[in-house]
Amino acid sequence: MTGQENRLRRLLRSRILGPSIARQVEEELDLHLELLVRELAAGGLDESAARREAAARLGDRRALAATCGRQARGTERRLRGSILADELRQDVAYALRQLVRARSFTAMALLTLAAGLGATTALWSVVEGVVLRRFPFAHPDRTVLVAENWRGGDSDFSAGNFVDLAGGTASSASTASTAGTASTAGTAGTASSASTRSFSQLAAMQFSPLNLAWGPDPARVLAARVTGGFFEVFGVRPLLGRTLGGAEIAAGEESIAVLSHALWAERMGADRAIVGKTIRLSNRPYRVVGVMPERFDPTASHEELWIPLVFTPAQRAQHDDHYLDVVGLLRPGISAQAAQAELSLGMRRLAARFPQDNAGRQGVHVASLPAAILGDVPRRLYILLGAVGLVVLIACANVASLLLARGALRQKELAVRAAIGAGGRRLVRQMLTETTVLGLAAGALGTGLALALVKLFVRLAPPGIPRLGETRIDSGVLLFAFLLSLAASLLCGLVPALRSARQSPQTLLRGGMPGEGPSRDRLRHVLVAGEVALALTLLAGAGLLIRSALHLERLPLGFDPAGVLTARVGLPESGYPQPRAVEEAFEQIVARLGQRPGIRAASAGSGVPLADHGGSNGLLPEGRAFSPENLIDATFHLVMPGFLETLRIPLLSGRTFDAADRAGGDRVMVVSRALARRAWGDADPIGKRIACCEDAAASRLKTVIGVVGDVRTSGPASAVRPEFYLPMAQAPQEGWKWLQRTLNLVVRGDSPTALAAALRGAVHEIDPTLPVPVVALADALRRSLAEQRFHTALLLGLGLLGFLLATVGIYGVIAYFASQRTREIGIRMALGASRARIVRHLAIEGCLPLAAGLLLGTAAALAATRWLEGSLYGVTATDPLTFAAVAAMLGGTGWLAILLPALRATRIDPKQAIQGG
Repeated sequence: MTGQENRLRRLLRSRILGPSIARQVEEELDLHLELLVRELAAGGLDESAARREAAARLGDRRALAATCGRQARGTERRLRGSILADELRQDVAYALRQLVRARSFTAMALLTLAAGLGATTALWSVVEGVVLRRFPFAHPDRTVLVAENWRGGDSDFSAGNFVDLAGGTASSASTASTAGTASTAGTAGTASSASTRSFSQLAAMQFSPLNLAWGPDPARVLAARVTGGFFEVFGVRPLLGRTLGGAEIAAGEESIAVLSHALWAERMGADRAIVGKTIRLSNRPYRVVGVMPERFDPTASHEELWIPLVFTPAQRAQHDDHYLDVVGLLRPGISAQAAQAELSLGMRRLAARFPQDNAGRQGVHVASLPAAILGDVPRRLYILLGAVGLVVLIACANVASLLLARGALRQKELAVRAAIGAGGRRLVRQMLTETTVLGLAAGALGTGLALALVKLFVRLAPPGIPRLGETRIDSGVLLFAFLLSLAASLLCGLVPALRSARQSPQTLLRGGMPGEGPSRDRLRHVLVAGEVALALTLLAGAGLLIRSALHLERLPLGFDPAGVLTARVGLPESGYPQPRAVEEAFEQIVARLGQRPGIRAASAGSGVPLADHGGSNGLLPEGRAFSPENLIDATFHLVMPGFLETLRIPLLSGRTFDAADRAGGDRVMVVSRALARRAWGDADPIGKRIACCEDAAASRLKTVIGVVGDVRTSGPASAVRPEFYLPMAQAPQEGWKWLQRTLNLVVRGDSPTALAAALRGAVHEIDPTLPVPVVALADALRRSLAEQRFHTALLLGLGLLGFLLATVGIYGVIAYFASQRTREIGIRMALGASRARIVRHLAIEGCLPLAAGLLLGTAAALAATRWLEGSLYGVTATDPLTFAAVAAMLGGTGWLAILLPALRATRIDPKQAIQGG
């Protein structure tokens, strides 16, 4: 087989693909048979007998041919692989030598590609970590959020509605865990006792800020009170200990707690012996039974611990107070739509049984919990990812232009290689190898850049992006970066390689000019137009977001946050069992604040704009029949005198509260302008009466004594809602339960440091065990705008990067045109053409792709910016002013990029240009 192997090697090296294996084997067998026949004939046999004897000695020819064919094919594969590997090594070595020689080209191409590839890889890692990575639940595809449907929107559940829909035993949704057992959320075996057939688990939760006494300083922590079955919904095992047992909750056990990993690590020093120890929450002892894993944040609410939620008989019978969030685990094979239909039927039955409590309740909404947690974040991230993709395309167009220019300079080299036997495919493969080496090097550099960009993104991003802390450069992201680098290499190098390989080597070897012909500039013009179009699309999106941000900055908030500090303070039930004791404590704190130097105004209320918002309530103006259509959904606030003045919410008519508005006096309220218009239109609301809060059907009316301005409670981007204010002294006894004995203290002054010290001092004079978390409303305002500003800054940065790359691309192409036409320009000038005419000719030629790019980019931007509609305020996605400004900026800069090389081209000496050509 050695001779055959050598023969095949020669054939493969000469023609890559020689004759078919079957034909080669047949030829070899024919030759072997003929030689054997001759040998037998020489021994004395006649020809026919010799041929029969030779055939007999050869045996089964078909089987022999198959065996030889298999051996030959294996040899061919090995040879082919060896040859291709040799050629690949040669191509890579040659590519590296070429790139090292062309240092300027290599550096520019590397930096251009690395910037785009690095930004794309960084943003992809964010998308992968936030959106695409599986949620850390046992069954994220079956984990849902359940909400009541009230007037077409989502609403919290009341305790009565939840208990009835869940089968009457909501506080013991699972009996798999019992007090004192070590059963975990991951091993709780049975389904909940809910009567619904769609859910294997259904649980409710209520968020409660509590005072934690552990360590030297008290802290305000967010607790989640949960019913049995809550941890079974997510199926996540605790890191230490166990979770809350359904049987414990059913038995009324309330004094046990499960800690989050963050609270355990930061406040307890990651003490692994914490299970079984007692902590104090709002002066009540709680025994720690478990600690959850690090990334367990099931609703992205950043709760710090979980304690049992036990309903009293009165709460089970209450269908009007809606304050519960509900989560569930669907049974296998049950869709969210089927579960929604089942629960909605039950809700309609409850509405029929309790029409007054469930007025306007139209059913139930069941949605994927992961989708609800992410909200609008995926859309925003995909917009940014698309913007980064446009930057990569611009970078690829720039590198393609550089490769075209470099290919023109290498035409004679390529012609010589073609003349000595290199085929077109071989030349294309060589040039694609160079761009692949370049692309992979840029990808490696971009991956290093992505590592830094991811850290910067995580550090600078606003806190509203869920799961951002899970972002990392892992193997999946590295694979994406590798594939992206290969794609960019192909995108940059394929067309220049094909174009270079098509050039006639005979023409070039005879001394023809590279790139001559009427179509020499057409491809570069297309690349310039594409770059301009992509840059305009990016800049249009950034411009719309900038205009939107400026609009938000100018919107009136309805209050003045400057110089205002607030602190949300909760009083424990054990120390303040009676509502009057709670009220007196807050009155004393506010009185002490008013006596401190540097404080201009002080008060307290249930909700503060930008920090903690009030609840909502259905209002019924006097004289209207009770019906869902007549109820007004409005945000309510319980406030002390001076609250509106401290926040500088303007009084439009009437008066605000004073010391005379106390229990036993006339029941009064202050309404916002939006509520006044909603309830009474243009009529004067002063003296009008409205039923609210306790029981609208009983017509316990309150008289409107004042109208104040509208407030954007969640920041400039939030819509104005109807709001009303009630005096704290007239709050019903159960009102302090609604508020969980918690109020927001507000103070106004000049020195934030002094105000914070005064707040803490006044509270600690009343109760030194209370934590006092201080927040500046100016800081809260910045946080409310942080996401919009962050998104705008990122898109603006990408737009400017695309703009810079496009400008460099335009300049480079025009400069290349001018350098290639030096001899032509010299001849024109020698024949009398003026410099102005030469400049005009080059400028017109350069402006054609610029104008085409502006037109194409405007059309593309009109389509692309519609994705931004959900992020725009006060400006439309097709705002003509933005588009005109962006087009003018890009067109003006492009004109300068065209003009400068054109002017430089006219400074040449015609004689030297002609002689040099």
